[in-house]
This record gives sequence, C-alpha cells and structure tokens, in this order.
Amino acid sequence: MSQGRNGGTADDHPGHPRSPPGVTGGAFWSACALDFTRAIFGGGDFSGCRFRGSVSFADADFVGDLISFDEAGFLDGAITFRGARFGAGAVTFNDARFNGGTVSLGHAMFSGCTVSFVRAQVNGGRVTFADAQLSGANVRWGRLRPPGDGTG
Repeated sequence: MSQGRNGGTADDHPGHPRSPPGVTGGAFWSACALDFTRAIFGGGDFSGCRFRGSVSFADADFVGDLISFDEAGFLDGAITFRGARFGAGAVTFNDARFNGGTVSLGHAMFSGCTVSFVRAQVNGGRVTFADAQLSGANVRWGRLRPPGDGTG
C-alpha cells in the first residue's frame, strides 16, 4: 500500500497510468503536476508513463520488491527524487528516455537494492545524482545510448 504525505493511500500499482483502451498517445498523466512528496511506495508500475512538467517524488520511500519506470518518458520538466530513499528490491529505469528538462536524484539514498538504467537514453536533458548515497546498492548503468545512435 502506498501512503501519501497527507495520509491518503494508493494501490501498490498506482493505477498503471497508461491511456485507457482506444486512446492513443501514451500515459494520460503527462499534463498533470504530480506531487508524491513523502509518499511510501510498497511497489509500483510507472512503466510506459510520460512525465512532463512538475513531478515530485522528493523524500519518498521506495521499499517494495519492484518499482518500474521502464520505458517511461521524462520530458521537458522538473522531476525530482531529491532525498528519496530506495530500499530492498529493485528500481528500474530500463529503456527510459530523459528528453529535455531535469531529473534530480540529488541526496537520494540507495541501500540494499538494485537500480537499473539499462538502455536508458538522455537527449538534451539532465539527470543529476549530486550528493546521492550508495550503501550496499547495485547500480546497473548498462550502456546509456546517445541521441541518434540508430538503435531505438
């Protein structure tokens, strides 16, 4: 169960916010400002989501077996994981695309988990890890793909 900063709860898989059947164009959260500050995620599937604008996972706790951002798009905005804590299990950003904008994992703490960025691609954006801490964590970078390499 995920609990938000105001005591609200959400399912372990927060609605898997893809477009409803018959609607094209990716996830339908893409135009929303999202605030998951201090939320607790006991699992979650954000795979295929498109995040645009202001999205905060600041000081959130990711403690479930799997939190997936696989094939997610982080587009033209400010997305922060500042101070987030990644515990047991795996957090995956495999095949994610970071296009424009900034994704900050500054001051994030990774302990006893696997974090994977296999085949992630950065195009004109920034992904920062300033003052992030690793303690018993396994980070898999894979081979970050430069723009226009013909593989995607």
